Amino acid sequence: ERKMRSFSRVARRSFATGGLGAQKAQQDPLLRKFSLEGFEINSGVTLPAQATMAYRVYGDGPKLAVCGTSYSAVHPNLEFVVGTIIPKDYTFVVFNMFGNGVTYSPSNDPENYPLTPPKVTNVN
Repeated sequence: ERKMRSFSRVARRSFATGGLGAQKAQQDPLLRKFSLEGFEINSGVTLPAQATMAYRVYGDGPKLAVCGTSYSAVHPNLEFVVGTIIPKDYTFVVFNMFGNGVTYSPSNDPENYPLTPPKVTNVN
């Protein structure tokens, strides 16, 4: 029971702050943010002024590779890909997915974050 209470306390703190990985990623001096203010998502919700897409650019080659993070991951978690898989002649952009604590998330805008689940559109 004690372990469960301790875990619960840590989980609540991580959700409220975006987690330790997100906190560290937010301190990255090369992190960039793109404003999504006024962008309407499929559910009809218009994103507020605080909404941003956080991303990091690696390299400066003429070819472009773009990758998004997975659930619970942030851009530093993908640096191994940049260093090992992507050749030096690429510019590699890693964007942080919504809700991960770096890009627009409940942890960094709890009052305005749209809690309405988005309608998903499949593109074939």
